[in-house]
Amino acid sequence: MIGNSGTGKRIRALLVYLSLSTATTLCTIDIAQAQSPGTVVPGSIEQTQVLPTPQPTPPLAQPSIPPTQPTPLSFLDISNGGFGKVELEIDDAHLQNSSIDKLHVSAANLDMRAGTVKGLSINVNGGHFPMFVFDQLTLNAIGDMAFDPTLMKNDKVLQFKTPIDAEVSAVISQQNLNAFLGNPQTLERLSVTANKKVGMLASLLGANASNFGITLSGANVTLQKQNRISFTTQANIGMGGTAMPMPLELNAKLGLENGWIAVSDTHLNTNGSEISPTLSEMLVKRVNGLASWGSKSDDIQFSFTDLKVVPGKQFSLKGTAKISRLRFGQQFPPAGQQPPAFVPPPLPPPTE
Repeated sequence: MIGNSGTGKRIRALLVYLSLSTATTLCTIDIAQAQSPGTVVPGSIEQTQVLPTPQPTPPLAQPSIPPTQPTPLSFLDISNGGFGKVELEIDDAHLQNSSIDKLHVSAANLDMRAGTVKGLSINVNGGHFPMFVFDQLTLNAIGDMAFDPTLMKNDKVLQFKTPIDAEVSAVISQQNLNAFLGNPQTLERLSVTANKKVGMLASLLGANASNFGITLSGANVTLQKQNRISFTTQANIGMGGTAMPMPLELNAKLGLENGWIAVSDTHLNTNGSEISPTLSEMLVKRVNGLASWGSKSDDIQFSFTDLKVVPGKQFSLKGTAKISRLRFGQQFPPAGQQPPAFVPPPLPPPTE
């Protein structure tokens, strides 16, 4: 028992001090835990704090970048260049209405920007066209020649501002001539429609024989001496509703007329006997009309001055030509439409 002596007063003061110290320490712990979660204060119980699960950060939107177009690769821009020499060689060309075994084109000092050329050479081997054939054709032109560069770039037409003069040579073999004349299209053009009135034969066959026709099938040409030519064919000669087969042989002189090929001095025979010169003249006009394009073309006008025949082999031509344009392409119709078929120029009608 603690009395009221001095010692008892000191003990009571010590107990009060200890009580205040303990209370102060407990308050400090609570305040520290409230201000700093997770902080461990000596003498206290450690508290575990559960943190929220972190969410993934959404990726940043990338700006839209248009695809890069590759730069066109051009080794040679002919349409806007100038060249000391340009050569083009084509073998075994099959075109819309024709074919060429070999083509060689050479141009000297060609300026596509200014539209000028100082030399042009064209060599064709084995040209097969609806209007004619040849084994060799050569055109050479030298000088200052001006053309329209826009037409050349856009339409593939070498349009000269002034027609140029060129030296020309050609060779036609007997073999190719036979292939051309024996073609069904050529024979059809040589024939005379049976329903067509031919007044020139009225005196021969009678005034009532107004409907007359000659249909040719098969043809054979032989080149002979002294520039003569023999043309044989099987003809069906019809009048009204009847037709009669008749072998025909046309013997004529091969020459030049107005700078182009023509036959003259003709004799028409059947089974060894000569028949009417009127019928012979009609057939000759049809033969001469086959090649009339050579002197009437708007693109090239030939003017041959020399002709030589090698019997049984070939005949050759030399002369000049005026070239207005050379076509290296054609304009195609709109999609869905077919290009127009080639229509040969009409042959001259028989005359009275």
